[in-house]
Amino acid sequence: MSLDLPRAGGPVLDLLLERGPGGVTRIARRRVAWPWSLPRGYALGGPEGCLTLVPQAAGAALMPGDIWEQRLTLGPGAAARLVTAGATAVHGPGGAETIWRLSLAPGAWLAMLPDPAVLFEGAALRQTVEADLGPGAVLILADGVCLRAPDVRPLGWTSRLVVTGPEGTILTERQEAGPESFPRLARLPDAPAAFGSLTAFGAFPAEPGPLDLPGCYAAAGLLRGGAGMTARIAAPSGGALSSALRRLAAAWAPRFEPRL
Repeated sequence: MSLDLPRAGGPVLDLLLERGPGGVTRIARRRVAWPWSLPRGYALGGPEGCLTLVPQAAGAALMPGDIWEQRLTLGPGAAARLVTAGATAVHGPGGAETIWRLSLAPGAWLAMLPDPAVLFEGAALRQTVEADLGPGAVLILADGVCLRAPDVRPLGWTSRLVVTGPEGTILTERQEAGPESFPRLARLPDAPAAFGSLTAFGAFPAEPGPLDLPGCYAAAGLLRGGAGMTARIAAPSGGALSSALRRLAAAWAPRFEPRL
Protein backbone atom coordinates (compact mmCIF):
# COMPACT_ATOMS: atom_id res chain seq x y z
CA MET A 1 0.00 0.00 0.00
CA SER A 2 1.40 3.40 -0.95
CA LEU A 3 0.19 6.55 0.78
CA ASP A 4 0.91 9.82 -1.01
CA LEU A 5 1.61 11.99 2.03
CA PRO A 6 3.89 15.01 2.48
CA ARG A 7 6.91 14.83 4.75
CA ALA A 8 6.29 15.41 8.44
CA GLY A 9 7.22 18.89 9.65
CA GLY A 10 8.84 17.59 12.86
CA PRO A 11 7.75 15.91 16.10
CA VAL A 12 4.43 16.97 17.59
CA LEU A 13 5.46 15.23 20.81
CA ASP A 14 9.11 15.22 21.92
CA LEU A 15 9.95 14.02 25.45
CA LEU A 16 13.14 13.34 27.36
CA LEU A 17 12.79 11.24 30.51
CA GLU A 18 15.61 11.02 33.03
CA ARG A 19 16.24 9.22 36.28
CA GLY A 20 16.43 11.98 38.85
CA PRO A 21 17.45 12.22 42.51
CA GLY A 22 16.34 9.20 44.52
CA GLY A 23 15.95 7.13 41.35
CA VAL A 24 12.59 8.62 40.36
CA THR A 25 12.02 9.09 36.62
CA ARG A 26 10.94 12.60 35.63
CA ILE A 27 10.20 14.57 32.48
CA ALA A 28 13.39 16.51 31.78
CA ARG A 29 12.22 18.04 28.50
CA ARG A 30 8.83 18.29 26.87
CA ARG A 31 7.85 19.78 23.55
CA VAL A 32 4.20 19.35 22.77
CA ALA A 33 2.28 20.63 19.75
CA TRP A 34 -1.23 20.13 18.41
CA PRO A 35 -2.92 17.65 18.45
CA TRP A 36 -1.26 16.50 21.69
CA SER A 37 -1.55 17.63 25.26
CA LEU A 38 0.37 16.01 28.10
CA PRO A 39 -0.46 15.95 31.82
CA ARG A 40 2.41 15.74 34.29
CA GLY A 41 2.30 11.96 34.61
CA TYR A 42 2.29 9.96 37.82
CA ALA A 43 4.37 7.29 39.52
CA LEU A 44 2.76 3.88 39.28
CA GLY A 45 2.85 2.14 42.63
CA GLY A 46 4.03 5.19 44.58
CA PRO A 47 6.97 7.55 44.36
CA GLU A 48 9.43 4.76 43.60
CA GLY A 49 7.38 3.29 40.76
CA CYS A 50 7.95 3.94 37.09
CA LEU A 51 6.57 7.13 35.53
CA THR A 52 3.23 6.67 33.74
CA LEU A 53 2.39 9.08 30.93
CA VAL A 54 -1.03 9.52 29.31
CA PRO A 55 -0.74 11.83 26.28
CA GLN A 56 -4.11 12.95 24.92
CA ALA A 57 -4.84 13.83 21.30
CA ALA A 58 -7.41 16.48 20.34
CA GLY A 59 -10.41 14.69 18.91
CA ALA A 60 -8.58 11.36 19.34
CA ALA A 61 -8.64 11.02 15.56
CA LEU A 62 -6.36 11.01 12.54
CA MET A 63 -7.81 12.78 9.51
CA PRO A 64 -6.75 12.20 5.88
CA GLY A 65 -3.39 13.86 5.30
CA ASP A 66 -2.39 13.96 8.99
CA ILE A 67 1.18 13.02 9.90
CA TRP A 68 1.97 12.69 13.59
CA GLU A 69 5.63 12.21 14.44
CA GLN A 70 6.52 11.54 18.08
CA ARG A 71 9.90 11.16 19.79
CA LEU A 72 10.53 9.62 23.20
CA THR A 73 14.01 9.46 24.74
CA LEU A 74 14.86 7.69 28.01
CA GLY A 75 18.11 8.35 29.83
CA PRO A 76 20.15 5.69 31.66
CA GLY A 77 18.02 3.71 34.11
CA ALA A 78 14.84 5.69 33.40
CA ALA A 79 11.59 3.71 33.64
CA ALA A 80 8.24 4.69 32.09
CA ARG A 81 4.94 3.46 30.78
CA LEU A 82 3.03 5.24 28.05
CA VAL A 83 -0.68 4.54 27.70
CA THR A 84 -3.40 6.32 25.77
CA ALA A 85 -6.70 7.67 27.05
CA GLY A 86 -8.57 5.67 24.39
CA ALA A 87 -8.42 4.36 20.86
CA THR A 88 -7.42 6.61 17.96
CA ALA A 89 -9.94 6.78 15.14
CA VAL A 90 -8.59 6.89 11.59
CA HIS A 91 -11.02 8.60 9.22
CA GLY A 92 -11.24 8.39 5.43
CA PRO A 93 -11.25 8.75 2.61
CA GLY A 94 -7.49 8.89 2.30
CA GLY A 95 -4.31 8.18 4.20
CA ALA A 96 -2.74 9.25 7.48
CA GLU A 97 0.53 8.40 9.17
CA THR A 98 1.87 8.08 12.69
CA ILE A 99 5.56 7.71 13.59
CA TRP A 100 7.19 6.90 16.93
CA ARG A 101 10.95 7.26 17.37
CA LEU A 102 12.15 5.68 20.62
CA SER A 103 15.62 5.85 22.14
CA LEU A 104 16.44 3.92 25.31
CA ALA A 105 19.78 4.47 27.05
CA PRO A 106 21.51 1.61 28.92
CA GLY A 107 19.29 0.06 31.58
CA ALA A 108 16.18 2.03 30.56
CA TRP A 109 12.74 0.38 30.71
CA LEU A 110 9.74 1.39 28.60
CA ALA A 111 6.28 -0.10 28.15
CA MET A 112 4.52 1.48 25.14
CA LEU A 113 0.89 0.43 25.46
CA PRO A 114 -1.34 2.46 23.11
CA ASP A 115 -4.89 1.35 22.37
CA PRO A 116 -5.51 -0.12 18.89
CA ALA A 117 -6.18 2.19 15.95
CA VAL A 118 -9.76 2.10 14.62
CA LEU A 119 -10.14 2.18 10.83
CA PHE A 120 -13.22 3.90 9.38
CA GLU A 121 -14.64 3.56 5.86
CA GLY A 122 -12.07 4.48 3.21
CA ALA A 123 -9.28 5.07 5.73
CA ALA A 124 -5.64 4.15 5.17
CA LEU A 125 -3.09 4.14 7.98
CA ARG A 126 0.67 3.88 7.82
CA GLN A 127 2.35 3.49 11.19
CA THR A 128 6.07 3.28 11.95
CA VAL A 129 7.99 2.55 15.14
CA GLU A 130 11.77 2.98 15.17
CA ALA A 131 13.49 2.03 18.43
CA ASP A 132 17.14 2.13 19.42
CA LEU A 133 17.99 0.13 22.56
CA GLY A 134 21.08 0.55 24.71
CA PRO A 135 22.68 -2.34 26.62
CA GLY A 136 20.32 -3.81 29.19
CA ALA A 137 17.34 -1.76 28.00
CA VAL A 138 13.87 -3.36 27.98
CA LEU A 139 11.07 -2.34 25.59
CA ILE A 140 7.56 -3.77 25.75
CA LEU A 141 5.56 -2.62 22.75
CA ALA A 142 1.84 -3.02 21.98
CA ASP A 143 0.40 -2.62 18.50
CA GLY A 144 -3.07 -3.15 17.13
CA VAL A 145 -5.69 -2.25 14.56
CA CYS A 146 -9.41 -2.94 14.21
CA LEU A 147 -12.39 -2.09 12.03
CA ARG A 148 -14.99 0.47 13.13
CA ALA A 149 -17.72 -2.04 12.24
CA PRO A 150 -17.74 -5.47 10.54
CA ASP A 151 -18.95 -4.04 7.21
CA VAL A 152 -16.38 -1.18 7.07
CA ARG A 153 -13.99 -1.33 4.13
CA PRO A 154 -10.80 0.66 4.74
CA LEU A 155 -8.23 1.27 2.02
CA GLY A 156 -5.51 -0.43 4.02
CA TRP A 157 -3.07 -0.60 6.89
CA THR A 158 0.71 -0.79 6.96
CA SER A 159 2.89 -1.26 10.04
CA ARG A 160 6.70 -1.03 10.05
CA LEU A 161 8.85 -1.82 13.09
CA VAL A 162 12.63 -1.35 13.16
CA VAL A 163 14.59 -2.07 16.35
CA THR A 164 18.33 -1.55 16.63
CA GLY A 165 20.89 -2.09 19.38
CA PRO A 166 24.61 -1.69 20.05
CA GLU A 167 25.48 -4.34 17.46
CA GLY A 168 23.10 -3.19 14.74
CA THR A 169 19.63 -4.26 13.64
CA ILE A 170 17.71 -6.48 16.05
CA LEU A 171 14.44 -6.72 14.14
CA THR A 172 12.82 -5.33 11.02
CA GLU A 173 9.18 -6.23 10.53
CA ARG A 174 6.52 -5.07 8.09
CA GLN A 175 2.83 -5.96 8.18
CA GLU A 176 0.33 -4.95 5.54
CA ALA A 177 -3.38 -5.40 4.83
CA GLY A 178 -4.93 -3.99 1.65
CA PRO A 179 -8.62 -3.38 0.86
CA GLU A 180 -9.02 -6.97 -0.32
CA SER A 181 -7.54 -8.39 2.89
CA PHE A 182 -10.30 -7.47 5.32
CA PRO A 183 -13.17 -9.28 3.52
CA ARG A 184 -11.00 -12.43 3.36
CA LEU A 185 -10.18 -12.19 7.06
CA ALA A 186 -13.88 -11.80 7.86
CA ARG A 187 -14.50 -15.23 6.31
CA LEU A 188 -12.21 -16.95 8.83
CA PRO A 189 -13.77 -18.81 11.79
CA ASP A 190 -15.33 -16.36 14.26
CA ALA A 191 -14.78 -13.51 11.74
CA PRO A 192 -11.84 -11.72 13.42
CA ALA A 193 -11.91 -7.95 12.87
CA ALA A 194 -9.09 -6.85 15.19
CA PHE A 195 -5.43 -7.81 15.17
CA GLY A 196 -2.61 -6.92 17.53
CA SER A 197 0.67 -7.88 19.11
CA LEU A 198 2.67 -7.40 22.27
CA THR A 199 6.44 -7.67 21.85
CA ALA A 200 9.11 -7.67 24.55
CA PHE A 201 12.70 -6.82 23.66
CA GLY A 202 15.35 -7.70 26.22
CA ALA A 203 12.89 -9.76 28.27
CA PHE A 204 11.20 -13.19 28.22
CA PRO A 205 7.97 -12.73 30.20
CA ALA A 206 6.15 -15.93 29.16
CA GLU A 207 6.61 -19.42 27.77
CA PRO A 208 6.16 -19.85 24.01
CA GLY A 209 2.88 -21.37 22.92
CA PRO A 210 -0.89 -20.67 23.02
CA LEU A 211 -2.14 -17.95 25.35
CA ASP A 212 -5.35 -18.05 27.38
CA LEU A 213 -7.09 -14.82 26.32
CA PRO A 214 -10.90 -15.24 26.32
CA GLY A 215 -12.56 -14.90 22.93
CA CYS A 216 -9.26 -14.49 21.07
CA TYR A 217 -6.77 -16.56 19.15
CA ALA A 218 -3.37 -15.83 20.69
CA ALA A 219 0.07 -17.36 20.88
CA ALA A 220 3.56 -16.28 21.96
CA GLY A 221 6.85 -17.09 20.29
CA LEU A 222 10.53 -16.26 20.66
CA LEU A 223 12.24 -13.66 18.51
CA ARG A 224 15.30 -14.68 16.56
CA GLY A 225 18.70 -14.27 18.10
CA GLY A 226 17.41 -14.28 21.68
CA ALA A 227 16.13 -10.72 21.31
CA GLY A 228 12.90 -11.34 23.25
CA MET A 229 9.46 -12.63 22.43
CA THR A 230 6.21 -11.60 20.79
CA ALA A 231 2.53 -12.50 21.13
CA ARG A 232 0.06 -12.29 18.24
CA ILE A 233 -3.64 -11.82 18.84
CA ALA A 234 -6.72 -12.08 16.59
CA ALA A 235 -9.97 -10.87 18.16
CA PRO A 236 -13.60 -10.41 17.08
CA SER A 237 -13.66 -6.68 17.91
CA GLY A 238 -11.53 -3.75 18.99
CA GLY A 239 -12.92 -3.98 22.50
CA ALA A 240 -11.93 -7.62 22.78
CA LEU A 241 -8.46 -6.82 21.44
CA SER A 242 -7.98 -3.94 23.89
CA SER A 243 -9.01 -6.16 26.80
CA ALA A 244 -6.64 -8.90 25.66
CA LEU A 245 -3.71 -6.51 25.26
CA ARG A 246 -4.34 -4.97 28.70
CA ARG A 247 -4.54 -8.38 30.33
CA LEU A 248 -1.38 -9.55 28.61
CA ALA A 249 0.51 -6.33 29.39
CA ALA A 250 -0.47 -6.60 33.05
CA ALA A 251 1.06 -10.08 33.08
CA TRP A 252 4.19 -9.16 31.11
CA ALA A 253 5.16 -5.65 32.16
CA PRO A 254 5.19 -5.73 36.00
CA ARG A 255 7.51 -8.73 36.04
CA PHE A 256 10.23 -6.62 34.44
CA GLU A 257 9.47 -3.32 36.14
CA PRO A 258 12.69 -2.04 37.74
CA ARG A 259 12.78 -1.61 41.51
CA LEU A 260 14.25 1.86 41.61
